[in-house]
Amino acid sequence: EFNSLKILYNFLSLCALSELSNKTINQLSEEYKWEMKFKIRDQALGLKLNELSNAWGKENVALFNCFNTIKFKQKVFKKIPLYGAKVLDFGCSIGCASFLASNYGTIKHTISDVPGYPLDVAEKALKNCGLDVVKRPINNPLSPPNYEKNEFDVIYCLHTLEHTTTPIKTCESILNSLKRGGYLIYTYYKASAPDGINTIEALEQREETLKLLRDNCTRTNIDSLKPFVVGIKK
Repeated sequence: EFNSLKILYNFLSLCALSELSNKTINQLSEEYKWEMKFKIRDQALGLKLNELSNAWGKENVALFNCFNTIKFKQKVFKKIPLYGAKVLDFGCSIGCASFLASNYGTIKHTISDVPGYPLDVAEKALKNCGLDVVKRPINNPLSPPNYEKNEFDVIYCLHTLEHTTTPIKTCESILNSLKRGGYLIYTYYKASAPDGINTIEALEQREETLKLLRDNCTRTNIDSLKPFVVGIKK
């Protein structure tokens, strides 16, 4: 059933992208190729910080992610108390994590990513599913949005931190917005080198950022499925 939901969202997000791009689903499907991931990386290489958001917000980034939901694992949804939860999906891309979480009884989703096609696809696809969605763009890569203190019960930050330019500041912001006893589910890949997608700042500040997360969250026995870590805010 969980894998079926991921496949369903492939189609729902593709429909949303079709509406936003004025292309048919057949046209989009013909454009998709696995090699797009290398083009996405290359289009970000050498860009200045204020230009990266445009690269990350392009249509081909949304299209690639519409076909790739394999990274989401049932364990980090089924074992989290999502019923009645207000959720922040930080680094949401096309919104698949929010959609999967919604199947466990969430009541509200805040989605955040750089402005562009992926974030717009997330908003449209999730609203088309009847979900209560608030879009909070990350307009400045150096400054994450100011969420309300104790605003969220659950925060997903999946496949995101390695792409940030201020990972410590980002984690301080999302931790401040998480209620005490709330769940933070995150990954933080250790890329071998900055490549335009994985930033030099995220590589240099990785250990300090992970220490911040460990100091503020009690790790749970749900975190045995690498690379996902599940913590409860102290």
